[in-house]
Amino acid sequence: MQTSTATVPSSEAPTRLSSRVSAATDLAPGLALCAAATAAAMGINAFIPTVSPLLIAIVLGAVVANVVDLPQRVRPGLSFSAKRLLRVGIALLGLQLLLADVLGLGWKVIVVVIAVVASESRERCSSADYSGSPGPSAS
Repeated sequence: MQTSTATVPSSEAPTRLSSRVSAATDLAPGLALCAAATAAAMGINAFIPTVSPLLIAIVLGAVVANVVDLPQRVRPGLSFSAKRLLRVGIALLGLQLLLADVLGLGWKVIVVVIAVVASESRERCSSADYSGSPGPSAS
């Protein structure tokens, strides 16, 4: 049995690389600004440890975005950060809180949580199969 593999012509490889480098250079100024804001949020968190650095960064970003006229060159990196990195940060923050709470309750509760989540997921999948509605993985 012969399998066919798709190959990329050698002329397209430099084009892909140059487009990735171009995209990275477009994002760099905004990502650098976000890194500076992250450092500021971590510094503020050292003085106010009860407030999450993520929350401080969100408030700092909202204030700066509404008070300072930011240059056009930082906008692609800020947009990327707001759409991708912020979502990941919020999910990790939620996971941290949930995990700490569940672990504090003991192993019996962890078993119950896993059983409930697995049962609910199985129920959603089976009901989607019979109802004709899209399952949980459909967007």
